[in-house]
Amino acid sequence: MFLPCVILASGENTGEFMNIPQGARQVGMGSAFVGIADDVSCLYWNPAGISSLEKKEILGAYTEWFADIGMGFFGYAQPLSKNNGFGISLIAMNTKGGEEANDSTKTGGELSVECRSLSFSYAQRLSQIAFGGSIKSVHQDYAGYRGSKLCLDIGSLVFLNPTISLGFSLNNLGSALEIDNVKNSLPFNIKTGLGYKMAENVLFGFDFEKPNDSSLIFKLGTEYKLLPNIDVRGGYNSLSGYSIGFGIRSRGRGVMKNVLAQIDYAYLYNPDLNHSHRVSLLIRF
Repeated sequence: MFLPCVILASGENTGEFMNIPQGARQVGMGSAFVGIADDVSCLYWNPAGISSLEKKEILGAYTEWFADIGMGFFGYAQPLSKNNGFGISLIAMNTKGGEEANDSTKTGGELSVECRSLSFSYAQRLSQIAFGGSIKSVHQDYAGYRGSKLCLDIGSLVFLNPTISLGFSLNNLGSALEIDNVKNSLPFNIKTGLGYKMAENVLFGFDFEKPNDSSLIFKLGTEYKLLPNIDVRGGYNSLSGYSIGFGIRSRGRGVMKNVLAQIDYAYLYNPDLNHSHRVSLLIRF
């Protein structure tokens, strides 16, 4: 069945929901964001980016994934001083589909799947290098079969100059997760990326990702500030296909003048799996 394969396992892995990219801005750029990591979404992409945040940030995102799978993301991050900060994030997925089975017999009940990951992150910058890490509590409930596990993300950013940064991230470091006496590996990933700010209004991202159970993935994306409050984006991901997106920003007035709100949208097209929509709201204050 396609649904639980996507959410729970792929090959010998479990917890594949943690591989679904988060944030409409990032997906619109082909998910090439490990070397950029310049907003609160870095809690997912590369926790080292927290150290560069100048204000408190909140991100709420909704993903309409392939095969009618829905997912929500919430992240909050804030600086503690000029060179360090912390954050907390939650990924949650609840979906139903297919029919429950008892051994080889279908029961007629609806198959329910619940997945979530709660993360606590911290980052520190030392001169031109930043390091960050997250500890994650992962929980899955597949038709009443439950399993939980702790795992880690580790990331770094190297700022070569004001326009070029290099990123590196290890995701889902941990031992196997056990569900109903069956152990499967977590979806361990090695990611590296480059962020290049060609001009004040042009940003490029180039990423490579190597999952533990598949071949190398290449990602390329760009963001162009079309107007002071409007961005347009495009990208390509060798796994998921082409993407486009846009963002609209608005600053508050009066007592809210220091609050900036940004709404982002992304459309992801895959010739094999049809399409996917992303919407997210970022608030900076």
